[in-house]
Amino acid sequence: MPRIELKNVSKIYFNNSVVLYALKDITLTIEDSDFLYIVGPSLCGKTTLLNVIAGLTRIESGKLLVDDMPVKGPGTIRF
Repeated sequence: MPRIELKNVSKIYFNNSVVLYALKDITLTIEDSDFLYIVGPSLCGKTTLLNVIAGLTRIESGKLLVDDMPVKGPGTIRF
């Protein structure tokens, strides 16, 4: 059973009627024993992804599950 699972997760920001995708259709499975690196250039969505997993940022579409339970907000279960 995956510890953390993202299925087609998207996060959108709006800037003066311009739609900016911080994350678009991200699918990721993290098992309990996995060690994960998140790398990429500046402003590519690394921090947004971590904030989504932590429950600090809401997603526009997709599913975020921790231990098969949907994430609705921040919580200590993920740490």
